[in-house]
Amino acid sequence: MDASPLRIAVTGHRPGDLFGYDFSHPGWQWVRAEIRRIVAEFLALGPCEFVSGMAIGVDQVFAEEVVASGAALAAYVPFEGQQSRWPTASQAHYERLLRRACRVRTVSRIPGVEAFHKRNRAMVEDCDVVVAVWNGKQAGGTHHCLTAALEAGRPVVWLDPEARQSVLVA
Repeated sequence: MDASPLRIAVTGHRPGDLFGYDFSHPGWQWVRAEIRRIVAEFLALGPCEFVSGMAIGVDQVFAEEVVASGAALAAYVPFEGQQSRWPTASQAHYERLLRRACRVRTVSRIPGVEAFHKRNRAMVEDCDVVVAVWNGKQAGGTHHCLTAALEAGRPVVWLDPEARQSVLVA
């Protein structure tokens, strides 16, 4: 019998809490390179499924790198229409990424902040490891998801975008 794939979820900031919307910024390039490296390292261990919440920022950079690697992407969407207020180009990019996902899980029928928390809890429950691109901010969705992962005993690979270092938190 085949073993289940290792499931790796990501949590991370949106552009406003990191390096802005210019994804050519050196900070974003570091994040992208680290994610690419981490994806490759997990794939070297065997079958993997990578889980993204699909928000603009870290979630989509992660999804892009997973798709580029040819690995399985699972999209955990907080609610249908998450993208409805985004610029047209961002909506189109989101739809392209969703089409590349091996599966899409919509976790709530009701839009709102609670749907984002529910999505994060579902990702933590369904994964084996969490990759967190976290700048140390003690509030917001990334912090809440990271806290949930640690409370659930999930190993966390912390990418610190300020110090430009990666640390395994057991």
